[in-house]
Amino acid sequence: PAALAVNPGKVTWMMTGFGNERFDPAWSSSSSHDYGRIIHGFLVSSDVKDGVRVITPGIASKWELSSDGKTWALTIRKGVKFQDGTDLTAETVLWNLQNHYGPQAKEYNTSSISLAIAALITKMEQTGPDQVSLTTKSPIADFPITNSEAASSWIGVVLPKRATFGDGPEAKAYDRNPVGSGPMKLTKHVPVAQMTLERFADYYEQPKYGLPTDKRVNFTTLDLRLVPEEATRVAALRAGEADVAPVSLAAKKQIEAGGGRLVFGQEGVVFYVRLLGCHQPQFPCNKKAVRQALAYAINPEVMRDKLFGGPEVMQIKGWHTVTPSTIGYSPDLAPYPFDPNKARQLLAEAGYPGGK
Repeated sequence: PAALAVNPGKVTWMMTGFGNERFDPAWSSSSSHDYGRIIHGFLVSSDVKDGVRVITPGIASKWELSSDGKTWALTIRKGVKFQDGTDLTAETVLWNLQNHYGPQAKEYNTSSISLAIAALITKMEQTGPDQVSLTTKSPIADFPITNSEAASSWIGVVLPKRATFGDGPEAKAYDRNPVGSGPMKLTKHVPVAQMTLERFADYYEQPKYGLPTDKRVNFTTLDLRLVPEEATRVAALRAGEADVAPVSLAAKKQIEAGGGRLVFGQEGVVFYVRLLGCHQPQFPCNKKAVRQALAYAINPEVMRDKLFGGPEVMQIKGWHTVTPSTIGYSPDLAPYPFDPNKARQLLAEAGYPGGK
């Protein structure tokens, strides 16, 4: 592959929040995704192929499942480096799995996903120089997906090994000087104000480490600025003081008048009635026809166009959290069409004529 051309310049990105500004996903808040994913490398990566997101090798070059579905064996890529030059090894990966899924994790881990997996773990061990395995009471078929960058959480990142588990002095010291294996290294952190990151040239997502695509960033510095007020972000964009910032549709004309543009990830969105408690027979929605009637009674196009800005902003495709950027998406996943007559018919069949 041709050598990657790297621009010496800086990208300034304004953000609405930094979360709790912690760098271990075991106790970070959701907003920590924004910088945590940039600093750290993932056990399993992902890519878009033929319009569908799929998981691909990352720090783990291979994963295999035993015939009974209860043991995952992970082969760790050789040569991966942390940003301080130290080696990322199978021993490092085992420590991270223990940090998230070990029996002690319930004492400090704030991730419901981690705790659910931890309850099923029976054994985690290093089985070779470049291999680790974990065994569970019952199969966890989506373990590679859960620990990939395609997951909604970022528990799949690999941190340097610490001497202890838990939210103790070592964990807090790590927050002051986080070292990852991701595409950019944190070089400056002013709490509740700024994070500056520099390009990591030895990031493992490149042909040098046996991967087909060079995913290193092609600029030198990323400056993350905490700016909660939208008016300030808009003014900074128009003045050229920021390159990227989240803004609302209400600011669209101002941004465009200043020479900027709004970029949308046309994520799939589903408008639906929250069917809480419908597993209980005393509620009308326990009947399938009632649930379908509620779905036919929603007009998602009108809700999208009147409330959220129209098809430029989002597409009405997918199912719940299964959308075009997630694993498991299919373009055939479409919501029920708006059909009030069908809704009335279904309610009548369910024993509620007139919808009463």
